[in-house]
Amino acid sequence: MITAAELALIPLFAGLDESARQRLAQKAADLRLEGGDWVIREGEDPRVFAVLEGLPQVVKDIVGQRRELEQLNAGEFFGEIPILLGTANLVSVQAVSRCRLARFDRHQLQELIRDSSSCGTTVFQTMTDRLSMAPQNVKDTPSSRVVLVGRPMTRIAGVSAVPFQRIGCSMTG
Repeated sequence: MITAAELALIPLFAGLDESARQRLAQKAADLRLEGGDWVIREGEDPRVFAVLEGLPQVVKDIVGQRRELEQLNAGEFFGEIPILLGTANLVSVQAVSRCRLARFDRHQLQELIRDSSSCGTTVFQTMTDRLSMAPQNVKDTPSSRVVLVGRPMTRIAGVSAVPFQRIGCSMTG
């Protein structure tokens, strides 16, 4: 069970008064994961998580390749972006080590932002900082290229029936 004292150690919740942290703690799900377990997967309904212990790794499948984006530490939170954008979860998060997380649903995040201007400011600043990394992530993403290897087919009436006879095909990143 998540306690108000544990939430006080998370900078996002530190500015809340004790009664607000207590109400939030009562609504939080207490997740305990082993290294290799998935916290959440890309495409799932979004949730907000606060890291109490351990090291979760943010990963994204980009052009069929696993890309590690960010490793989170105790005290950090994640999951705000898809909730605030109204989308499914945009990334996957996997426990690197044994982890303990507090999980909140979209309504709890919306209430937190509505009821605490300092929490709202922190959430939106964190979201802005994360989204500012998108151009670099795109720049560092390998592009796919299809290379066709073959030779022209025999001509029928002076015109190739198909421009190339496929011998092999490979994709490179």
